[in-house]
Amino acid sequence: MSQAVGAHIYTGPWINWSHGIIRGSTLTLSSANGGLLTAFLGIFVTAAGAAVWRILSYLIHQVRTSSDPQDGFHHQQQLILRNNGSPGGAAWQFFQMVFFWWKSAKRPLLRSLPLSILALCNLLLFAVAGVFSSEVTKSAGNETLIRSPNCGMWTLDGSGSQQEIFAFQTKVLNDTITAASYARACYGSAQNVLECNQFAQQQIKWTTNKNASCPFESGVCFDGDTAAYEMDTGPIDSHAVLGINAPEHERVTYRKVTTCSPIHLRGREQDWNNTNKGAGTYGETFQRFFLGPMVDISNYTYEYNEHTAYDNIGYTLNSIFATVGVADNVWQPIPALNRTDADVSIFFLAPNSISYIHPVTDPFFSASIPYTIPGSAGNTTYYTTDHYVHALGCIDRHQFCNPASGDCTPLTGYTLASQTSSRVGLSPVQQYTANTLSLTLQFVNMYFSVNGRGSSALRAQEGVYELLQGPLPPTQWMIEVDSWFAVGMAKLQQLVVQYAAGPSVVLDGTRCV
Repeated sequence: MSQAVGAHIYTGPWINWSHGIIRGSTLTLSSANGGLLTAFLGIFVTAAGAAVWRILSYLIHQVRTSSDPQDGFHHQQQLILRNNGSPGGAAWQFFQMVFFWWKSAKRPLLRSLPLSILALCNLLLFAVAGVFSSEVTKSAGNETLIRSPNCGMWTLDGSGSQQEIFAFQTKVLNDTITAASYARACYGSAQNVLECNQFAQQQIKWTTNKNASCPFESGVCFDGDTAAYEMDTGPIDSHAVLGINAPEHERVTYRKVTTCSPIHLRGREQDWNNTNKGAGTYGETFQRFFLGPMVDISNYTYEYNEHTAYDNIGYTLNSIFATVGVADNVWQPIPALNRTDADVSIFFLAPNSISYIHPVTDPFFSASIPYTIPGSAGNTTYYTTDHYVHALGCIDRHQFCNPASGDCTPLTGYTLASQTSSRVGLSPVQQYTANTLSLTLQFVNMYFSVNGRGSSALRAQEGVYELLQGPLPPTQWMIEVDSWFAVGMAKLQQLVVQYAAGPSVVLDGTRCV
């Protein structure tokens, strides 16, 4: 748990609804007070054990009291019951009596054994209780309640200043980098115990489908219309998975479905030669890609300078997005890529000066053009990219459900999912939870898992040494989008906790509401 979160752990009584109103009744104390409570409980259990034995011995003594004549063995047992306040001492004395009265009393073993066993049971019961009394206190790394005076979602201050824009970009990128680090350490089979105990659940899991329908117009996706890759979280419980403490009837579920595929750029590119002699790139050739205009910027979507392939630089990765239900998108997708029920992201990958030690058949990294470098030990063959630019498209869809009624919003873009959450019969508490989650949904889209990170967002980059790329499997693009999806899920976990604890840093140009 981070220090920022740890500083806002609520101390006092509360109900952990994971265990119900009875077993979930919890008292959280500070570390110092928790130590005092543990010490007190140890003393209390010891004292309680002695007190219970005194009550038992008094009751047994009274039940055994009789006006009828009794032998000396009986009277000595009564004396022990009356005067010995320790169950261990009483058990030992009852045991010793058997030997002292073996020849002079009737059945001393049978008459002493029940009392000895009773005293020993009392002793052992409270000894075990004393050992486990420490389990009453739990460390702050387990389940605690976060309550901060700074709780809320960060937002822009509305000034429209350059500082506001910088603050937005910095905050979003820092959140993405933090989420990427967490996803790398804690998602999948990775197990970093020191880092992976920050959230209610270590990771949000999802199912995959490698033969999903192409999310775009027929013919746009590589390898056909049923070769897309889909990632589906299924219902994510707001309490069990995201840690928003609530009884069952006040919870909501959230679902995210993302479908991706490498896409064809053929027929949508044009070469353009810069004939402006006053420009620094005069005479150089650019590839321009027309997937929809960038409003008030250009009539093309993306531009690549072909000279960059010879500038001894590695991968560059750029991205654009369009949000369904929003009129002022900067990018206006062409009909073949447009969706009315999903947010669309496009990623442009330029290998630039990267060489490959083996041919690559993955459509997002395809490289099969050989070239040979002579050497003293013989010629070495490397491979270069098949295209200056490769493209991959993803759609993100979101859904809220009311577990109490089973009603759900349609699977759609984050804006429409947020707007329609009020139509599924949510209670005021459920609606507040859905509204809180809605504030984070934009930032868990695939675009925000990549934007600003450049080539560091690529898992393939981990196999690059001095512009030389190691072997890549035919499904490398699936590995990439899987890792981007994991970043989005880690960011969802992170932003929910951040809402409760408040942003660790509020930059100039932003504020917490």
